[in-house]
Amino acid sequence: FLLETCRSRRRGEVLLREGGWYAVLGIPHSISEEEFIVSILEQENVLVHPGFFYDFPRPGFLVLSLLTPVEVFQEGVKRMLARL
Repeated sequence: FLLETCRSRRRGEVLLREGGWYAVLGIPHSISEEEFIVSILEQENVLVHPGFFYDFPRPGFLVLSLLTPVEVFQEGVKRMLARL
């Protein structure tokens, strides 16, 4: 769902991984991770983590939990991508 939605909306780039409990989404460097995350949490009730929580070497990454129920994850992704 995340891959298809990002492609169809041309928003963000999903970094492919072999496994794990999270997905990593690359966003434009012009967007502050922290400001974006606070904004979508306050306005859209969507919680994602900034890449700097995971020691990414540069800004521009969001980390999404894949343990979220499917319906909740899909709605959160839609809301988040609409604001990118």
